[in-house]
Amino acid sequence: MKTQYAILNPQTGGYDYVDDISKVSEKVAELAMSYYLTHTHNTPVSQVDTDDTGAETWSAFDVDTL
Repeated sequence: MKTQYAILNPQTGGYDYVDDISKVSEKVAELAMSYYLTHTHNTPVSQVDTDDTGAETWSAFDVDTL
C-alpha cells in the first residue's frame, strides 16, 4: 500500500501530492506564497521612505531578499 498526502492548489483547483508527511508543511507554504504573490502582483511589500517634511516615497521591495 502507498500513502500520499493531497494538498489542494487553490490556483489550479487541482491537488499536489507529497509522499512524506514531513513535506506537507513545506508544500503548503510554497503554495500559499505562490497564491499570495499572484494576488499581490508579486509586490506584497513596499518600502516607504519618509523625509523630514513627512513626505513619503513608496517603492517596490524585492521579496527575494527576505
